[in-house]
Amino acid sequence: MQSRPDAASCTMSAPRPFRCMRHPWQDIAGRRRKQAILEVWLALHLAVSVAPQKANASGRFLTKRVHRGETAKNIALYYYGTEKAAPVVKAAAGMSPQSTKRLSPGTLLKLPIAWSYRIRPKDTWRHIGRDYLSAGFRGRLLALINGKDATKSPPAGHVIRIPATLWFKPRRTVRLRRLVRWLSPAVSDAEKRVLAERIVAFNGLSNKRLRRNRTILIPLFSLEARQGLVANDLPIPDQKTARLLKRAHATARALLDDGRYEQAALVCLKTLPWAHLAPRRGALVYKDLAYAFVAMEWFSLARTMAAKALALDPKVPLDPVEDSPKILRLFGRRGHSTANRRP
Repeated sequence: MQSRPDAASCTMSAPRPFRCMRHPWQDIAGRRRKQAILEVWLALHLAVSVAPQKANASGRFLTKRVHRGETAKNIALYYYGTEKAAPVVKAAAGMSPQSTKRLSPGTLLKLPIAWSYRIRPKDTWRHIGRDYLSAGFRGRLLALINGKDATKSPPAGHVIRIPATLWFKPRRTVRLRRLVRWLSPAVSDAEKRVLAERIVAFNGLSNKRLRRNRTILIPLFSLEARQGLVANDLPIPDQKTARLLKRAHATARALLDDGRYEQAALVCLKTLPWAHLAPRRGALVYKDLAYAFVAMEWFSLARTMAAKALALDPKVPLDPVEDSPKILRLFGRRGHSTANRRP
C-alpha cells in the first residue's frame, strides 16, 4: 500500500499549461468590431430620430400606447415639450379634458399635431378640406386663416398651416367657453382669443353650447410636436429619468478614463431618448458623447453632440485645466494659459 506524501513534498505544484498570448492583430480586430457596432447604433438612432418626423408630417398624428405608470402630464412633456398640453392627451384618450382619472394602460392614443402642407398644382380648397379636415367646407375657413383668398384657386407651391385636429365628444351638454378654458393651457394666447369662433365655424354650430354625444372638431394651430422627437413605444420614465442619466454619465466617465471610447458611446446612446426630460443630466450625456467622438476622431459627430449639449444646458460644466483644447474649442470655451496648467 502506497504511503501518503508528506507536506514537504507537496510544496512544488505542477507547472501550469502555457497560455496562448493574444496577437496584436486580434486587439485591432476587436476594436474594429466594436466601432462597427457603434456605427450601427448611430445609424439606428439617426433613423429613429429622423424618420418618425417625416411619417408624422404625412400622418398628422403621433401614435402612442399608454404603459403602466404613465400620466397625461409626462406624455405631454415627452411629445409636446410641455405639461400644459395634458388636456389634449386626455381628450385624445376619450376623456374629458378636466378629468382627474388616470389613463388606462394599453390605451392607444392618436396625439394630434399641427403641420405644414405644400399646395400641389391640382389642389383646391375644397379638396384640401375634404382630405385633411374631413369636410370640404372647412377648406374655405383654412384659406381665410392662412391669409389666402378662398374664392381663388390655391397658389401651387405655397405652404399653408393645417391645424391639429382634435375630435371631442362631450358626455354631457357643456358651454363652449368652458371647453376653451379647459384647453387654454395647450394653446397660445393669440389662438386662445379666437378658438371659440373657430370651433363654431369648423363645426357649423348655431350657438355656443355643445350637446352631449355630438362629436366636434377642435382646430389647434399652435399645437406642435417637440423638436428632435424620438418616436418609440417604450414607457416614458418619470421620476427615474434623472437617476438613469446620472448612472449613464458615471459609467461613461469611467469608460472614457479607461480608454474604452466605443463602450462609453454605446452607454450614452441608449439613454438619449430621455435626455430632454432632465436637461442638465442630458447635457452631460451629450458631453460624454462629444468626448468619445473626439477621441475616435469623429469630429463632425462630436460637433453635433456638443451643439445638442449646449442646447439643453448652455452652461454645461467644463474643466479648462483638465480638458484638452480640442474639447474647449468644441464647446466655444477658452482654457487657461499653459503656465497655469498642471504638469
